Amino acid sequence: MAIETVFVLGAGASHADGAPLQKHLLTTYHRALHAPESCQDTTDAEITAFFKSFFGIDFAAAELTRPLPTFEDVLGIIEIALKRGESFPDFDLAPQNPRLQRMREHLVALIANMLAYVGTADSYHQKLVNSLHKEGSLLRTAFISLNYDAFIALVPSADTNS
Repeated sequence: MAIETVFVLGAGASHADGAPLQKHLLTTYHRALHAPESCQDTTDAEITAFFKSFFGIDFAAAELTRPLPTFEDVLGIIEIALKRGESFPDFDLAPQNPRLQRMREHLVALIANMLAYVGTADSYHQKLVNSLHKEGSLLRTAFISLNYDAFIALVPSADTNS
């Protein structure tokens, strides 16, 4: 079947279903770290150590005294350093301790972990997929996501048997 319709999704698409905007991702994560039901692990400790070492921001504190950089800024700085083969104090690239590479992986996983709690059966993404499925045009539809997530890909059609 040929593609007849293309949906281009930006940040508003996932935000409408509860995903934080990129500029609020780290603030949302910080709040989640200090929620009563939070179960912090070694990844959280590594992220906290990175922010303290590189930005001088005490992520472990319940109240932040300085503004957080955007997620895009933090990941961009790490990506540039990795591409250049550079490291930061306490976050090196040595094969025996690739801590900076692991920090990049932690931040990417952070997105996935935060999105695991977003969306419901009556989400806008789900309604769109169900509507396209119901009218028989889902297989002739493509989605392009400009987001840091691929949230639309996580939504199953209403009838997964067809």
